[in-house]
Amino acid sequence: MSKTTGDASKIGGEIEYGDKSMWYNKLEVTDLSNKKIVWKTVDVQGGMPGVEDWLKTEMSFELEEKQLERLQGKRVTVVLFKHFNLPENFEGTKMYAEMNWHWAVILLGLKNVAEGKPGMPM
Repeated sequence: MSKTTGDASKIGGEIEYGDKSMWYNKLEVTDLSNKKIVWKTVDVQGGMPGVEDWLKTEMSFELEEKQLERLQGKRVTVVLFKHFNLPENFEGTKMYAEMNWHWAVILLGLKNVAEGKPGMPM
């Protein structure tokens, strides 16, 4: 398991995580408000094929309050996640499939923590 370091509390702040031999990312905060954060990948390294495709991609997490009919009108907070500026023809590649799996694990872990449960180890 890798340690995350850095400061993502301000625009221009950077965080780093991972192991440079397997998967390492450095992300810069490019947008930040009380309901949204956007990270841009400024460095990526690792032994996996296609790792360079992540460079300059951006990820946003935005909070939105909704009233859901399927929950009898209960108000909830939804996380809207986007990963954009991916290379052309990236969809359908092995790296795209792996990326989707990893984001699913990360978002499920985030959901668990938000609900007071343990996160999910990577």
